[in-house]
Amino acid sequence: MNKVHERPATSDPLKILFFQNGSLGDHLVTLPSIWTIREHFPHARFFLLSNVSVKGSKVASTDVFQGSGIFEKIFVYPENNTWRDQLFRWLGFVMIFLKLKREHIDILVFLVPSKWTQERINRSLKFFHWLRIPQIIGDRGFPTFPIRSKTQSMPHCSKEADLLLLRLKASGLQIPDANAGNTSLNLKAQEFLAFQTMQSQWRSDEGRRWVAIGPSANYFLKVWPEDRYDAVMAYLIRTYAIWPVTFGSKADQALGERLISKWKCGYNLAGKVSVRLAAVALQRCWFYCGNDTGTMHLAASVGIPCVAVFSSRDYPGLWYPYGSQHLVLRTSVPCEVCWLEECLEYQKKCILSITVDQVIQACESVIHRTGIASK
Repeated sequence: MNKVHERPATSDPLKILFFQNGSLGDHLVTLPSIWTIREHFPHARFFLLSNVSVKGSKVASTDVFQGSGIFEKIFVYPENNTWRDQLFRWLGFVMIFLKLKREHIDILVFLVPSKWTQERINRSLKFFHWLRIPQIIGDRGFPTFPIRSKTQSMPHCSKEADLLLLRLKASGLQIPDANAGNTSLNLKAQEFLAFQTMQSQWRSDEGRRWVAIGPSANYFLKVWPEDRYDAVMAYLIRTYAIWPVTFGSKADQALGERLISKWKCGYNLAGKVSVRLAAVALQRCWFYCGNDTGTMHLAASVGIPCVAVFSSRDYPGLWYPYGSQHLVLRTSVPCEVCWLEECLEYQKKCILSITVDQVIQACESVIHRTGIASK
């Protein structure tokens, strides 16, 4: 194991580049690793390199980190699949390469997803070897995932955030205990003020406690039915006088409006606020109830409990919300860990087997844990 050393404070500060790839959830699960590195290198300068969708179909790292003060600079490279997009991507890589070369990076922190293939890992590392970065952290210690079995349930995996931390440990750094890393987004006073100003223009919440709802997801297989969320929230409104707040992307605005119209109370923030203002709004919420989606990880990052409804398309545990205060509903089925986006053969049997009563019971468990009685 190589020991990672900090440069003396009297020298020029180290320049540390973080590399990560993905969408909202992928960016958020890197937070414990980011803060661990920042604590280990308190005098360093920090930069980020990440992907951005040419067509804007993914939440970019700039949406999460811009204005946070966590990174001095954020570099993005384009990605998509058509030949024109590929040409644009390679041109983008050349520009990024030249910019990074001028920065003279000292350390790379390699925070790509744990499920990347060795071929993809090697291809990415080759780019950084061309940059001649002297030291790399996080390029070893990738986990070996279990093989799917039709005769027994899949074992639980560590959460992705903790798997990333274990890769830092393999590079010689001390890391926090599982589920105990820092997930702060470094939200600023002006962001809270901006949200407060925005909220002042909405109708009154009547002093009720907000509950966040995430009824959408990036894959259809991960979506629990709209009518079931309707039933759960209708019950919580009747019983606990909660104020529902829907979250999501612009594509989810109509869904949010339908639900709020049915409940006759609440706010629909889907596609109407930035990622960071959504984090401010989530911090106002009692808890989150919704699908396995970026909003769930955003809720976990600001410290509110999550009642998360999961399909069985991925390893149990891997993408569960970070922290120990959450309740996850997931069923074990023979076809689990299929990685499908749609389920034609079994018609989403895994997620549809989760009932309204089960989700209500989980929500009430969170409610009673806080000591709040019904109205």
